[in-house]
Amino acid sequence: MKHLRALAMVGIPVALVTGLATTASGASNGSKPQSNPAAVSLAGTTTVVESAWVPVAPGQLQTAGYPCPAGLNPTGGGGAFAAFAGPLYGSYPNGKYWYVQVKNTSNAWQSFKVYVVCA
Repeated sequence: MKHLRALAMVGIPVALVTGLATTASGASNGSKPQSNPAAVSLAGTTTVVESAWVPVAPGQLQTAGYPCPAGLNPTGGGGAFAAFAGPLYGSYPNGKYWYVQVKNTSNAWQSFKVYVVCA
């Protein structure tokens, strides 16, 4: 089950899709791990990588992808806009890459980044 999470990073809107995180609360007393959709674990071998800024011409739809490092696979991802909040049309994995598709609804060149959560 996937959840869409809106995050704020230095005033930049980011949409991040993550899997359901599991926490081991009460592990010392033998209880089972519980699913917690509000928790996102970035411990262990989980790595977050980001692309360079991708330019988008005025009025254009742009798709960009970014890969996970060798040996890791995408478990989530999203996009960040530099100075505009154009529509995010898609955010999805395909193989080792996470893709983001945005539309620049302004009259000026804009840019965005792709973020990938890899495990």
